[in-house]
Amino acid sequence: MSSLKLDEETAKVLSSDTRKEIIRLLGERNMTVTELSKSLELSKSTVHEHLTKLLEAGFVNKLDQEGKKWVYYELTKKGKDVVGNRVKKVLLFASSALAGVLGVHQLFSYFTGERVVEEAADIEPMVDEAPETTETVTEAANGNIHLAAALILFSVAIILIAYYYKKMR
Repeated sequence: MSSLKLDEETAKVLSSDTRKEIIRLLGERNMTVTELSKSLELSKSTVHEHLTKLLEAGFVNKLDQEGKKWVYYELTKKGKDVVGNRVKKVLLFASSALAGVLGVHQLFSYFTGERVVEEAADIEPMVDEAPETTETVTEAANGNIHLAAALILFSVAIILIAYYYKKMR
């Protein structure tokens, strides 16, 4: 996982609310000075000054393509680290926690014998079988459903953790 090195120069660059807002906006998509100045309600020269400091600090790149009329700015890896790490961590935690909690619920249901379909007891068997056999089959099927759901949810949690861990490196 890459981490943002917070030296004096980086701290100075990120101390400006305007520069932090520019980084946030560029985190959504690449933009021109004109687009940034309209979004921030600042003059183009003011935005250009802030972009110059962000360029020097390595937070943004200038996409000056030959033959193109507009110059776009994009975030560098360092700039994306400022915007993205918090979002990734929250997403990782929330999705993994949800899958884990649902998995625990399914395991609890499996071990306590909670039924998937509460109305199953009210349904009469279509064939002439003893009621005890039908209830045993229904309870076994319910248990298998809970166990399978728990295994699937725990697998999803592990896959999410592995995926986001790999992405954050």
